Amino acid sequence: NLESLLNETTFEVEVNAQTINKIQTHLGNSLDTNIICFPEYTYSDQLFDLYRNISDQNNIIIIGGSGIETDGDNSYAYCPIFIPNKDLIKVYKKYLTVEERTFSKGKLIPFPNSTEREFRIEFNNYEYVFSVYICYDFLQEKYNQRSDIVFIPQFEASPRHFINSSTSIIQGFDNF
Repeated sequence: NLESLLNETTFEVEVNAQTINKIQTHLGNSLDTNIICFPEYTYSDQLFDLYRNISDQNNIIIIGGSGIETDGDNSYAYCPIFIPNKDLIKVYKKYLTVEERTFSKGKLIPFPNSTEREFRIEFNNYEYVFSVYICYDFLQEKYNQRSDIVFIPQFEASPRHFINSSTSIIQGFDNF
């Protein structure tokens, strides 16, 4: 169980040695899986090498939750996706919650450009399409293309809205 690493006072994702050890344990216990998804606001650049190496060496896709990328005075939330032996992919958050706007004091802004969400991968000679929506994006984006699997890294005390929305999408698109 990995909780958000977001320091709401500084609005930074804080990773320390204890957290890295915990993540290494989670990863070590999951080496027999194909995809690992971490929660929202648990990614920092300090984890890049660890995720890259685990992904490449074990043929595992790692959806790194989300982190914060700073560009001048603005910051964007993004989800890093590590596909084995491929360049890092970043899915950016387009819709912010009231809490994010408040805690970041307006520094975190919605990503203004388009962001890739659907990815094709092959396992055992079968092609899968998976999608990644960071938290509130899943509730706001128009979902009109079928994916085999949808991942939603989110940090929400009560995920009922996500469960209700995903239930209706699953019934319409026959996905997981």
